[in-house]
Amino acid sequence: MAVLYVTPRWRAPSIVWHVLENLALKIGYQAALQDLYGALENWRIWSVFGWEDIRQRYRRSVLGPFWLTISTAILIGTIGFVFANLFGRPLDEFFPNLAVGLIVWTFIRQVIEGASDVFTSQERVIKQVNLPLTTHVLRMIWQNLIILGHNAVIIVALWLWFGLWPGMAILQAVPGLILLVLNGIWVVWLVAIICTRFRDVGPIVTSIMQMLFYFTPILWLPDMMTERGVGFIVDYNPMAHLLALVRMPLLGQEVPFASWAVGIGLLAVGAPLAWYAMGRLRHRIAFWL
Repeated sequence: MAVLYVTPRWRAPSIVWHVLENLALKIGYQAALQDLYGALENWRIWSVFGWEDIRQRYRRSVLGPFWLTISTAILIGTIGFVFANLFGRPLDEFFPNLAVGLIVWTFIRQVIEGASDVFTSQERVIKQVNLPLTTHVLRMIWQNLIILGHNAVIIVALWLWFGLWPGMAILQAVPGLILLVLNGIWVVWLVAIICTRFRDVGPIVTSIMQMLFYFTPILWLPDMMTERGVGFIVDYNPMAHLLALVRMPLLGQEVPFASWAVGIGLLAVGAPLAWYAMGRLRHRIAFWL
């Protein structure tokens, strides 16, 4: 079913979009691609709203979103001191792994858990304003990217404190973060659709993320499991590979090929699945709210 937006008439501006348009027409899901393009074309809407969400959350606060940075730094300092001594690990080895891992994991967790109400929280907007639904998805992800940028101050502080510098390996963090965000988009779409239809799924998603937190090398180092003969917990954990795409470059380490393969593989499998769900179910979301 064709849907009209507040954007200009949709056209493919390049050969890439032309190919995607033809593919969408063949499989009958042009509306899904049209929704995505409409949101990208109106990037100012979700980017401004994302900033405004942060401002409203910390309105009349002196430090604003840096309160999140302070609380995260206190948490890292407390856990790092206790667990480093508990595991008998040097602080200059354990602290950076914990800090970067916890900061990146916080972004992943907030994006996935935020997907459960990304549509329900915008019920009035969806019912009254004819915007592409992907706008709300990108708004939520952009908001968490801003928080990630604020928490990055902690990483810089650790570099200075421990005299670390990742060198040229840090350049891998850029494509790693892009791949992480792209995977986040299709995950949010699927989770948002399911949680909008079945409201009980939201708490289940939160519980699953809590479980994955302990199975992912954040509070412990990957070699700890390998030494105990259970390295498969890391090797077959997709969250560990997605975390490594950003964490390892920031620690001056090369991202293993397996992590790139897992990240690209998840995108290759999940994006078409999300595209299929968008094409089939996007017009029902307003009726489920």
